[in-house]
Order: sequence, then structure tokens, then C-alpha cells
Amino acid sequence: MAPTSHESDAPWQVSRSLFPAETEQERAFAWRRALRSSCTGRAELIADTPPAESAAAPSDRPVQVANRILQLIAGARRDITIMTARLIPSPTVTDALKTAVERGVTVTILTNSVRSNNHLAGHSAYREHIRALMSSGVSLHELRADAPSRKRYITAPVEDKRLALHAKYLIIDTDTVMIGSANIDPRSLRLNTEVGLIVRDRRVNRAIRDLTAPDLGTSNAWRLELTADNMLIWVGDDVVLNAEPAASFMQRIEDWFFALLPRDGEL
Repeated sequence: MAPTSHESDAPWQVSRSLFPAETEQERAFAWRRALRSSCTGRAELIADTPPAESAAAPSDRPVQVANRILQLIAGARRDITIMTARLIPSPTVTDALKTAVERGVTVTILTNSVRSNNHLAGHSAYREHIRALMSSGVSLHELRADAPSRKRYITAPVEDKRLALHAKYLIIDTDTVMIGSANIDPRSLRLNTEVGLIVRDRRVNRAIRDLTAPDLGTSNAWRLELTADNMLIWVGDDVVLNAEPAASFMQRIEDWFFALLPRDGEL
């Protein structure tokens, strides 16, 4: 049965109530207010150069953003927080993070869990890097699909949708943030043309850090730990799991199957 006009208009009515139209005067006032509260730090835009022929050729790969990320990791003095929807680190990235930890830098990463991930093949590839990252001293966290924080990000008319992480940014020390389009995975760092905005400003750093802090809490993200007998566990505020927080048995089977395939270079 076709929806009635009332039913079909409902999402738009909700949208209009959440985002009412502005007059030109209101818009001008909002811009002036934004300018008065803006930060005065330095900004640097990094963009990958599209390959002239093929990204498969090492000399032609669009790696400007990847190289800048590695430079930021190498220059960190206190802590690094990474938010990435997909996490399939290359040996170079893993070594850079390990080196950072060895010089006393705290490294924290939040990525998707198997349940919140919309790219199961990518998640199965990530699983094979978990122990290497944790053995290097990296603190790993995975988004909980049932996180109470979902109300911060999902509102009507899509409040029933599955919560998933799509953000890609780095917080470096107390004065630097990089926000962009690149995940920490081979496709973003070697094949795709990506962009990143580096902002060096303590106020911006603090604001992003404060916004990120709740997402790392164990009610909103699983904290991965290795037990004394080297078993991987997922620690929440209300439960500790000995297996991945999958949505179903079939999802576990799919994840296991994809893990059998040679796919790191394709993701």
C-alpha cells in the first residue's frame, strides 16, 4: 500500500523542525558570531596528488596524506589519539606507532567493532593486526553498536539506524589536530586520493579532545585487553566478553570466512 501524504511528509516535517530555515539577517549574525569565536591557530591543508598513470606503481602512488600522518606520529611528544572507521595498518604505520610508544607516547585508537562495522571484509583484515598493535603498547577500543552515546549522533528520523564510526582524525599532544578523509588502511594511504586539514591550536585540540573523551568510555566503546594467558577480551562497563561482540552467529561465520582470504592489499 502506498504511503499517505501525511506518512510520506513525516521525515521532512521532522527535518524542518530540527533545521528551521534562516533569514539572511539570521545567517549573517551566525557568521559574525562564528568569526568572533574562531581560533587563531595555523592551518595546513594536505591533498594527495592523483596518479598520472596508475596508483599501482609505487612511484605514482598518492601518498602525500599518508606521509604527513607518519610525520605527525613521529613528532608526537605526549599522546596520540586516532579515530578511524577502518584500521588495517601497514607495517610502516605499526612500526611508527610502536616507536612512539617506546619513546613514552601514549597511543589510543578507536575503530569499529564487528557489529558496528559496515565493511565486514575490512574488519576481518583488521583482526589480524590486533595483537601486533596491542603488543606494541597501543590501547585499542572498538565502538559499541549499542552505545548510549548514539543519541549524540543519531536523531529522528533515523534514530533506529545502527551506530557506526565514520570519523577520521588524529589528536596529537595538546596543540595539533588532523581531520580528513583518510582511514588508517592501505586503500586510503596508498590508492585513494585523500585530504587532511592540520590545525595547530590548543583551543581546537582541547575541544576535539573533550568531544572524543565520552566515546572512549567503556559504556560507549569496548576496551580490548590481553589476559595473562594471552586471550583477547572485550571489556565494557557492564560485561566482559571472551569473543567478538558480533550481532549474530552468522556474522561471526562471515567474519571468519573473510579472514581466510588474502585481502589486505585490496582493502
